Amino acid sequence: WKTPVTAVYKIAESGNDFNYNGWKQQINTEILYRDFFSAAERETKIVEYKLLTKEEAPRPGTIVGIDAEFVQLAPPEYIFGSNGKKTLVKPKKLSLARVSVIRGEGEKYGVPFIDDYIITNEHIDDYITSFSGIEPGDLDPNTSKRTLVPLQVAYRKLWLLLNLGCVFVGHSLGGDFRIINIQVPKTQIRDTAEFFYSKKEKRKLGLKFLIYFLFNERVQTGNHDSIEDAMSALQLYEKYLELSKQGTLESTINRIYLEGQFTRFRIPNA
Repeated sequence: WKTPVTAVYKIAESGNDFNYNGWKQQINTEILYRDFFSAAERETKIVEYKLLTKEEAPRPGTIVGIDAEFVQLAPPEYIFGSNGKKTLVKPKKLSLARVSVIRGEGEKYGVPFIDDYIITNEHIDDYITSFSGIEPGDLDPNTSKRTLVPLQVAYRKLWLLLNLGCVFVGHSLGGDFRIINIQVPKTQIRDTAEFFYSKKEKRKLGLKFLIYFLFNERVQTGNHDSIEDAMSALQLYEKYLELSKQGTLESTINRIYLEGQFTRFRIPNA
């Protein structure tokens, strides 16, 4: 919980100019163009996986869709007072289990270039499979058939995309970035949970419900899949831009909430 501080020194005679971003011109980005698996081979998912090429090198403003999945390492801890009141003393501990990043523009739009499962050596209390899509054994290099990488590798890729100026599109990204432990400026975030939220309402809308209402499509029909969710977020972002341009965004959001109140924000026969 400590605030990070950076101390910068320079020679006094060098003048007052200092290029704080000069180091970004020399960072090693090779990890974005190669696989660094600790186990298994790349599996074909919804769409064919393709590594980035140097011709697709991320630049400031490059749009990417992102979604992350987590597992629970330890449950929350509570204490109970004599009056029966429950007080949280220690929140649940979550760990990054999978991160997927897909192209948000260009000829390969929608094709993932990162889909990494994270090696977890700690005891996993709950795989939260219905929400994470992670199965027991998926994160163990001795048993997994997934494409496993160390946490440092996955983090390095995201850190590079951040510092290269990519714009991240996703749904409810604040919690994801907080658990991943990476600080992303608001200027580089396009959060569809915020774009389709009405401040006068008490709840934010889920990705699954929004996709059904706006596109009459069903997603997350089984366990969650981070590639599918990242692609759905890109769809929502493009819809947001379209509705904003037409001047119908506010009325559409009002209709979504009205429909949600009638259906209790559930998809029929889901």
